[in-house]
Amino acid sequence: MDMEGSITGLSLMSEETDLAKICTREGDVKGRLAFGDGSEMGGLKRTFYCTTLEKPQGDLDLLNVGFAAMGGSDVAKFILSPGPEGVAIVCNVPAEFQTDTDIEDSKDVTRTRKAMFADKWVEAVLSKLEATSISCQPGSSNDLARACVPNQPDSDSSELVKDAQNHAEIMLEEHRCFAEGSDSGSDIAAVCLDASDDY
Repeated sequence: MDMEGSITGLSLMSEETDLAKICTREGDVKGRLAFGDGSEMGGLKRTFYCTTLEKPQGDLDLLNVGFAAMGGSDVAKFILSPGPEGVAIVCNVPAEFQTDTDIEDSKDVTRTRKAMFADKWVEAVLSKLEATSISCQPGSSNDLARACVPNQPDSDSSELVKDAQNHAEIMLEEHRCFAEGSDSGSDIAAVCLDASDDY
């Protein structure tokens, strides 16, 4: 029996478990801050949410773990994770946001929020980046989409994340996901938490 190999294997399994726990913790904390009790601002329920999770470090499998821990299944989320090799993306859009919907912002103002789809949202962001050959992962759908974007030469994932998140937020504005006449930038900023928090 190869004792050294067995010990190494157990060590790797322990490391993977620890990383998963760390990513779960980060996702849980950000999810509770965003969707838990007292998370609503100004009486407005969150409907769209863009942020980053740092702990997965661009690993799509670990980002899936953190994403699942966030909860907020009734919220459309665009979550990114920067890492040394690139940026991982996980996005979901609940069915209620997948049709054009008339929304009454006030007694005199009604807007039509355009349908949003997870795979189209991610693909639209990818098309704006220097990632024209990158597409959603197999199995992506209207409900849930994933992608990995490699870092470009002479750039790092922090800049890539900023660009991707900016394009994700622009699409929300284009689809009229925020009230007419409101400062959509502040609406978005309110749901983009500081990614530098320690967990």
